[in-house]
Amino acid sequence: AKWKVLGAKEKKKFEDEAAALKKAYEDLQPPAPPKRALSSYLLFGNDKRAGIMKANPDFGVADIGKKLGEMWTAASAADKKAYAKKWDDAKKVREKAMVEYIKEHGEPPKKVGKTKKAKVA
Repeated sequence: AKWKVLGAKEKKKFEDEAAALKKAYEDLQPPAPPKRALSSYLLFGNDKRAGIMKANPDFGVADIGKKLGEMWTAASAADKKAYAKKWDDAKKVREKAMVEYIKEHGEPPKKVGKTKKAKVA
């Protein structure tokens, strides 16, 4: 209730202090670990998505996804192998980056998922 009656000058003082505390907290946090490599299918999708959107401007997100799936299924083994090689290369780069990250910042914290509630019969 007191916050509502404070003037802009008094509020600014608290907002500045909160911003400084937030910055200090963020500086203490380790940076995010390297992201996992995109799968060969996702690399394929990233390469082909722009062409699909250009050829079919009326397509929505779901339509584009379906078209990409069809194209991936129809792709030759050689094409899939090329994307698998790109994925493997990206995976090796990520593994090296992860080793460096662990040396500098330690193991990244494990993500804790929500626990499922037991179903009542």
